[in-house]
Amino acid sequence: ASLSTYDSVMWGCSFRLLGELAQARADIIKARRYYREALKAFRTAGDKLAMAEVAALLAALKPHMTDRG
Repeated sequence: ASLSTYDSVMWGCSFRLLGELAQARADIIKARRYYREALKAFRTAGDKLAMAEVAALLAALKPHMTDRG
């Protein structure tokens, strides 16, 4: 069964929060992974504003990323 829009938004918010927590702990690899999952969920929900916000968070990680990230 597919997720409802509400479910997708809730998953997106959850992954975004996990990304923010990982970023606060300087775990850039996990932060990127969680932000990407958040983007997928928000895309499924059609939430363009949330997608833009998470894309900005991902872009802010770039200066901190290494070849491994």
